[in-house]
Amino acid sequence: GYNSRYVNVPLIAGLQPESLKDFIKQRTRWAQGMAQIFIFNNPMFKRGLSFAQRVCYTSSMVFWMFPFARLIMVLAPLVFLFFGAQIYQARVEEFLALTVPALVSVMLIANFLYGSYRPPLVSELYEFIQSTFLSRALLHVVLRPRKPSFNVTPKGESMDRSHLSPTAGPMLVLLGLMIAGVAISLSRLTNQPELRDVYAIVSAWNLFNLIIACAALSHASRPTARV
Repeated sequence: GYNSRYVNVPLIAGLQPESLKDFIKQRTRWAQGMAQIFIFNNPMFKRGLSFAQRVCYTSSMVFWMFPFARLIMVLAPLVFLFFGAQIYQARVEEFLALTVPALVSVMLIANFLYGSYRPPLVSELYEFIQSTFLSRALLHVVLRPRKPSFNVTPKGESMDRSHLSPTAGPMLVLLGLMIAGVAISLSRLTNQPELRDVYAIVSAWNLFNLIIACAALSHASRPTARV
């Protein structure tokens, strides 16, 4: 029964997490809370909402499913390199003519819309850092939706020395798999010339993920991690 009005004036301020561990803790709470609302109070089935309101509220909740898509993007090239599962069937010419323009267009549009707040490549980093932890947290909500509890994010911690964040473990595992993928791709490019086009595409995909993983790990080793 309420009407909302937008006021273009900053009225509140808050502190951000000082460490990567606390950043993950905060985002985990947000993701689990949205998932719980989606399960127990799904806006698509609530009375009194317009179609636009249903879409708007649902969009803000479904957004938090991005960890699953991000992990698929990270693991898909590795599945092909390790097990030979064909996930992308195209020649290099087709990839350059069709896929690359689409990817570049997405990046340009994202930069045009949100570049002044966060460049597209920073969004790649932002999602990669969260994906391993949030996907597990979201699965817990799906299996036991009433279990997660509210935990306040610690603020004002003293971070006076560099150290490797305790949340870096899963990122190190993925980094190791990607490095192994690079070694395998170099071997396959040499020994399987009939699949050289496919291996070139998948190898470039894995290399891009590796660069993002290295950048993410650098954030995990800083005194403060502001993403």
